[in-house]
Amino acid sequence: MKVKLLLFASLKDIAGRRDLEMELDDGSTLQQVTEKLASLYPEIGRMQNSVRIAINQEFADENIPLNNGDEIAFLPPMSGG
Repeated sequence: MKVKLLLFASLKDIAGRRDLEMELDDGSTLQQVTEKLASLYPEIGRMQNSVRIAINQEFADENIPLNNGDEIAFLPPMSGG
């Protein structure tokens, strides 16, 4: 199955792109996506504990199973006012 990843703010800067597609095995979970993303971009992997993740515009936890076509957004902590 394929999912679309959206990277925001500093994550986008690290990866050099705002979005990418990832091919996964059926039954994959959000945790497997974060592990695969961390292997592609180790600096993003080091930030994982502070990144919020949403599936199809709803915040989710790592054990959520994914479906073909899901959109997964990675949101780093933001500051400012």
